[in-house]
Amino acid sequence: AKQTGPVSTTWLGVTYDREDEVSSAAFSHTPGSSVITLKTAGHYLVFANTYGSLASASTNETQVKQRLLLNGTDIEGSYSTVYMRGNTNSNGAYQGAASIGMIIQSTTTNSTLTVQVARAIGTAAWTIDADPAGTYVNRSGLTVVKLPEADFIQLQATTTPAMNPAALTAFTWNAETEKDASFSHSTSTNTTRIQATTAGDYLFLSA
Repeated sequence: AKQTGPVSTTWLGVTYDREDEVSSAAFSHTPGSSVITLKTAGHYLVFANTYGSLASASTNETQVKQRLLLNGTDIEGSYSTVYMRGNTNSNGAYQGAASIGMIIQSTTTNSTLTVQVARAIGTAAWTIDADPAGTYVNRSGLTVVKLPEADFIQLQATTTPAMNPAALTAFTWNAETEKDASFSHSTSTNTTRIQATTAGDYLFLSA
């Protein structure tokens, strides 16, 4: 169903009223709720896509930001944004989606996962799962997969590197949220490099 989107910097939980598949051993969710319960501790692969639109002919510049929360706390690295210019320059840029794909770790049983959105720019109506005419479109969704336990590495940057350098520049990672035995990385020397020390196939995600 359509959902009234955020019109201020106040965070709003994204609700999900249809369940395509729920493994009751690993998850619980009530249709229409924004809260998903992760029943067991471990690692989860999460994809969240929140689509919405300004009304047709709107000239309001708009930016929507999205984040994931685990047990009510921000998950580092989970922020994403989408920008819509509206019809300011007669280009009709009303629609967009904030999306994220990442692996998260729950260290306790029955942790709660929530997707939230808020406005970074603009206050005009932005409706989740609606097109510019206000018609319902089925374009938002959340997929969560419980992963087999393996070796993981998750890195962060506590500095503020330039996001649009003039030349290709390796991104530096100076904080380690998690690092298991199959990986080698230093937070002080060659921080841009991650070495996989065990042969095999790896899933790589960056945001």
